[in-house]
Order: sequence, then structure tokens, then C-alpha cells
Amino acid sequence: PEAEQFFGGAIRKDPAAAISWVARGICRSEQGKKDQAASDFNYAASLYAQRGEVEQAEQLKLAFGNNG
Repeated sequence: PEAEQFFGGAIRKDPAAAISWVARGICRSEQGKKDQAASDFNYAASLYAQRGEVEQAEQLKLAFGNNG
């Protein structure tokens, strides 16, 4: 939970930093918050895609997309 709060703070400071969304998603996944984790991973993938980093977006979707 502390790490989730830490990465939540990082997201508030820089919501466009996809890596913070990924990190918070991992924290949430480890806590069993699968729906919230999936939401974070999907948002991170959309940020990567917006920046033209399609490969990273696709890898994230494959790794975490539907099953958090």
C-alpha cells in the first residue's frame, strides 16, 4: 500500500509518465486489486501509444491487458 501511494503521488505530479502508471498497476496487482491494476496498465499503454511507442504499448497489453 505504501508503494501504491508513492506512485499515486508520482502520477499526480506527472500524469503523462507512463512508467508511474505501470508501477502503480504492479503494486495494485500484488495487492489483488485486479480491476484497478488493469485500468492503470491500460492507461499506461494508451500513453505509450500516444507518444508513438507502439511496441511498448503492445507489450504492456500482452503482459497485463486482460488479466492484470
